[in-house]
Amino acid sequence: MKKLLILLAFSSLVNAESLPGQEVIPDYMKDGVITVTLKDGNVYTYSTNSHKVVTRSSSKKVEPKLEQTVVVKEASKKNRVTLHSGQGFKGFNAQTNGSVVKLQEQRVIVFGLSYSRMLDNQLSGSVSAFSNGTVTFGLGVDY
Repeated sequence: MKKLLILLAFSSLVNAESLPGQEVIPDYMKDGVITVTLKDGNVYTYSTNSHKVVTRSSSKKVEPKLEQTVVVKEASKKNRVTLHSGQGFKGFNAQTNGSVVKLQEQRVIVFGLSYSRMLDNQLSGSVSAFSNGTVTFGLGVDY
């Protein structure tokens, strides 16, 4: 850390001549003379130690260009069809033994089809039908 601080101090001393606002004058320009002659014949002389010659910038003002960006949101589709598959209820197997009835649930692979429709920006309605005879209705909210 000590070496880093010493290095920073040394580099700031070395670069002290090129601080902002203080230009380094090349050796061939030191103690030179700039002579300006105007149309009316007046002649002005300046020292190169305190003045420099720069080209004029363009007198034409550059107008900033504004770009208009239009964001187009793709219209969402309002209809949806969904295929379903899974295990579902089909019925009961009933076994009677005297006065005792034993019921066993039957489960099978079922397939279904549902249709959904957007009713407005937030609400949707749906109806589903399955191969085991089940029909459902739904109402959904988008958020």
